[in-house]
Amino acid sequence: MRVMALKWQDEQLVPEQVMGDLMQVVADIEVHSSAQCFIPAGAPSRFYGSELKAARAIVRSTTSKVTLGCANDRFAAQCAAQVAGARKGRLCIVPPEQNATFVGELPIGLLDNPEVCEVLVGLGVYTLGKFAELSPAAVRTRFGAEAAFMHELVRGRDRRPMQLFRPHSVLAVVREFESPSVDIDGVVYGSRLLAGQLCLEVEHAGVACLEVELTLETEHDEVHVRRWRAVTIFDQDSLVERVRWQLEHWLRDSHSRPSAGISKIKIEAIHVVSLKELQSGLWGELSESDQRAHRGLDRMRGLVGVDQVLEVGVQGGRDPRDRTVLVPHTEASGRERQPKNRPWPGQIPAPSPVTIHTPPVVIDLLDREGRAVEITSRGNLSGSPTVLRKSGKQMPLTGWAGPWLADARWWSEQDQQRCAWFQMLTADGHAYLCRLDADGAVIEASYD
Repeated sequence: MRVMALKWQDEQLVPEQVMGDLMQVVADIEVHSSAQCFIPAGAPSRFYGSELKAARAIVRSTTSKVTLGCANDRFAAQCAAQVAGARKGRLCIVPPEQNATFVGELPIGLLDNPEVCEVLVGLGVYTLGKFAELSPAAVRTRFGAEAAFMHELVRGRDRRPMQLFRPHSVLAVVREFESPSVDIDGVVYGSRLLAGQLCLEVEHAGVACLEVELTLETEHDEVHVRRWRAVTIFDQDSLVERVRWQLEHWLRDSHSRPSAGISKIKIEAIHVVSLKELQSGLWGELSESDQRAHRGLDRMRGLVGVDQVLEVGVQGGRDPRDRTVLVPHTEASGRERQPKNRPWPGQIPAPSPVTIHTPPVVIDLLDREGRAVEITSRGNLSGSPTVLRKSGKQMPLTGWAGPWLADARWWSEQDQQRCAWFQMLTADGHAYLCRLDADGAVIEASYD
């Protein structure tokens, strides 16, 4: 995928100002830092006629001096933008067939890791091309996961999905009540006209609303805010339902129950998409049973509270239990520890298990002499496991991988975790992820 990288050096420049300028000429932007962003080159190039014309339009749209590089991936585009700045120019367009040659001739100092660069120069590796020629296994072993990730970028293998900048919609409606009320039916009835007004504005804008932020405010300036996602898209009835559910939950909450009547309601469409984006494939629509399930979940949130209905998400971490996180079903996945797709030193290698046991299943790992395998204070094993004993039943091991040693939270005596991880395959065809520490062995998870 062709990518444009945009860099600016004005320290007084607010990134939001640049984003505002760019949104006038392009639709999709990935904010990389306070002084750099990336733009997918495909759509602007088709609209303006070529990459060069699109690049010139983008540069002209900003109010400060910027440099732009265009190449086959983000890393190469970033290098091209730096080259443009070094040559006192504003543009550097790398032809697709010359991408590898362009990157290969650049100095190793363009890597964002001075320590690795210093060692590579000491080994005689002066260019990114020479760095790309090294074996991936050798780079990971010698320099670690961070350098291995840079090595993948230099080789043109950037697998990270683009995190596109989506500004909040300005589609919002507000209603203030002349007579504040705590009557649920009265407030809900008063919100129907407001919901209809928002739906009409969304329709006129040619978009569909997938997520709203609903704000209830009392005459004592008490505020209750929740975000709601739609099963498919929001219409008037579904918005009114969310008003009722949120108000019922707020009135039942003994800790934050309002002390006065509702004086204002605000509904804001915070996630809208064009109708073209909303079109799904022939088998892409939600079935009737799926829609009933989503409506049931929404109703459950209204009964027990919007923060009490949880869904499982995946976050960054080393073991399966650490990578699993529960987040409210109404919220996006922003609470998860990021980045989940970047290298995690000490992470259990693929494949990932399917079932995590809570609590873990206590087992014994035995060696050939029938003695329990233990881990020493130095992280060594007392013997090679040959038998897994679970609930008194012994199962011979036909294969195992590991151990992967982990010394987590070593700075805390209470939370320190020193253990060894194994992937075990028993004679009956079952595969397990086992953990061995000073307290013994357990099965943490199972594979299919």
